[in-house]
Amino acid sequence: MGWFISTGLSNHQRGAAVDVSLARIVASESAVSGEFAFTTVTDFEMHTMPSAMHELSPVSAVFEQPINVTTSTDIAAIPLSANMTSAAILLQNYFAQAGFTPLASEWWHFDDPASVQAAANMGFNGEFVIGSFYSVAPG
Repeated sequence: MGWFISTGLSNHQRGAAVDVSLARIVASESAVSGEFAFTTVTDFEMHTMPSAMHELSPVSAVFEQPINVTTSTDIAAIPLSANMTSAAILLQNYFAQAGFTPLASEWWHFDDPASVQAAANMGFNGEFVIGSFYSVAPG
């Protein structure tokens, strides 16, 4: 379980990680709210992935072995898990091209090294309190 569950501070808590999947948009609608135009996806088809998102099991693994993404290891040289689907590989490629690094045990998890460094430089440690928030339509 140590490969799947962080025993310390995770990059999610630092604001430097995302969990995502991949889908094909079938239908969408355009709308406007105040000065902002946006698109709402109204129908989509999920691509076949190795497992359900957030399933913590070997089926979810990206690579055949754990990796340390903070080293200079060339992750392109590490063999992929036999469970990786073509869509999961495509998702990995999209995020790698954008500068993100994968988590070896979760096909859906990507870290942003630039954000990790920025958070560290600003002294962010993952401990925060929401003091107030705004939930109104822009306008």
